[in-house]
Amino acid sequence: MFSHRLLVGKSSQGATEIACSYLLSATCSKNAIRSYGANQTCILSETKHLGPGSECPPRRRGVLRLYSMKMCPFAQRTRLVLSAKNIPHEVVNVNLKTKPAWYLSLYEPGLVPALEQDGLFVPESLVTSELLEELHPTPALLPAEPWRRAADRFFIHSFGTVIGTLYQMYFHLDEPKKIEELHEKFQHNIQPLAAELARRGTPFFFGDRPGMLDLMVWPWVERLAAFTEVCRSRPLLPADGDRAVRALRDWALLMERDEHVSRCVTPLEDHVNYLVTHKVGIVAAQKRNALKSSVESDD
Repeated sequence: MFSHRLLVGKSSQGATEIACSYLLSATCSKNAIRSYGANQTCILSETKHLGPGSECPPRRRGVLRLYSMKMCPFAQRTRLVLSAKNIPHEVVNVNLKTKPAWYLSLYEPGLVPALEQDGLFVPESLVTSELLEELHPTPALLPAEPWRRAADRFFIHSFGTVIGTLYQMYFHLDEPKKIEELHEKFQHNIQPLAAELARRGTPFFFGDRPGMLDLMVWPWVERLAAFTEVCRSRPLLPADGDRAVRALRDWALLMERDEHVSRCVTPLEDHVNYLVTHKVGIVAAQKRNALKSSVESDD
């Protein structure tokens, strides 16, 4: 159910966003809003993660609002676009494990990211990112030439196979043989993207600066070291990889140093702690469900 006018679109990552949403939660708090100085970022204000018992922060006419969660890679996509374009906005963080009733009444699936402004509401990472590209065409993040633009969109959508493999590794982190199998699968799935970067021969996929393709794949590349550590796997982008993999490693270093990307980067230790903490919670939930099923079968 949507209580606002909805501009709706369906991205290829939609199913993955739904499948992974229960991984993404944070400490529940009341409406606490932090304001930023004008010289720091394009974020006007940002709440703590709001959960049950909270109220929706008052909306301000003409102010763009991003519904987000700090550790969510899908929400990071939209944050990156907002940063790249220096679009003033406010951030309302939502606790995705125990969601507030007001957000579920606004958007029943309860997922992030979503954008809202003056009664208009749009969810999903790819949809919100392309909306921002249309509303704020400068600086452009998609190529002007239609065939190049289509190619970038193809690689964005096909990156879903890489995302899926990473989460499969996460859910099998106690199975070394499965991790090794998925490591090989990841190498296979990442190869077309790495080869495309090497073929283009530019620092970024877009050229001399990050564009939409760069920003849409970055959140998971940022987390590769964390997945490697938590899953106890071999490096996912090995230093002794082929020319294409080495090009992707060089690209990752440049992305980290980019002014607009660095605003949205989370430290490695935070990613590791987050993955470990939530894996413990998932295992506990699985045990509870198994015990419940056992008791019900005995009845």
